[in-house]
Amino acid sequence: MVNGKELELRPIFILDPNIPKLMAVGPNRWRFLLQSLADLDSKLKTIGSRLFVIRGKPEEVLKSIFKSWNVKLLTFEDDIEPYALARDAKVKGYAKDAGVKVFTCSSHTLVDPSL
Repeated sequence: MVNGKELELRPIFILDPNIPKLMAVGPNRWRFLLQSLADLDSKLKTIGSRLFVIRGKPEEVLKSIFKSWNVKLLTFEDDIEPYALARDAKVKGYAKDAGVKVFTCSSHTLVDPSL
């Protein structure tokens, strides 16, 4: 609860159709991803939540749900790959246009690349 208002958290994972083309994603890696997503969804359900898995280009998916879900805050992990930097710039632009605050963090690198 923030300022007397209850907040709703909607964890999402977007299955980006460009990723298999850009990365080596074999059947075992794909199966591991799907099993991990199913496990996360199962654990979230035990606390009254769920994982929304959406297929599509992240920038288009997010632009669409900003309005339909009345999003106020978007958080995601920074990525340093060129494709991800361009994608995330679009997402941040769409978020700004929709009045959505964006918070990102670095977690999979030893040093924050923005430093």
